[in-house]
Amino acid sequence: VDLPGYGYAVAPRETRESWAGLVNQYLEEARQLERVVSLVDAGVGVKESDEQLWELLLTAKRPLMVVLTKIDKIPPQNLNR
Repeated sequence: VDLPGYGYAVAPRETRESWAGLVNQYLEEARQLERVVSLVDAGVGVKESDEQLWELLLTAKRPLMVVLTKIDKIPPQNLNR
């Protein structure tokens, strides 16, 4: 399942909040879910919503893989920050 914009979506706050319960229930209960791949934009960094998702997955004992994207856009001198 692709959840584009899970951490950032252009939608009214109420709409985004209504998605959270559905997404959380799916991530906790889906039997066919073997791994969750969480994409983190290197230019933005880890957001609170990322950390909340990871905590939910750890609590639900779901395998998690974090992938840093757009790393090629970061100047080498900024990589260790």
